[in-house]
Amino acid sequence: MPVLQNATTQHATTQHATTQHATTQHATTQHAAPFPLTPDAAKVRVVVTDAVGLQRVLTLLLGRNHAFTRLEAEEAGGGRWTISLDLALTLPRIELLTARLHRLPSVLTVDVTSAGAPAPTGAAAPARR
Repeated sequence: MPVLQNATTQHATTQHATTQHATTQHATTQHAAPFPLTPDAAKVRVVVTDAVGLQRVLTLLLGRNHAFTRLEAEEAGGGRWTISLDLALTLPRIELLTARLHRLPSVLTVDVTSAGAPAPTGAAAPARR
């Protein structure tokens, strides 16, 4: 019986070593993010064509459960509305939010100001002096 017990122990040890190898391999194949995943304060300004567009943007933002620190909407003239909000999002979520806003047909421009965010889109960036 000692031979059988020894073979069983070897099998268990080999199985454990294989599991450890698979776990180590899985841990090393996870990719490090090319940018920090900590939330960054972002200021987002969206111009929409009309009040219906305003409602669509608010529905998108609220439906995604974004945490606002400030939200302001004002009529910009000609039926257009400007929505200004402050959010705390990671860079990938800022980029995703910007892409989702651009998909709405009533959105004219989306400007994002953040330390790690992309340049404003949908309109020319203001010239620096």
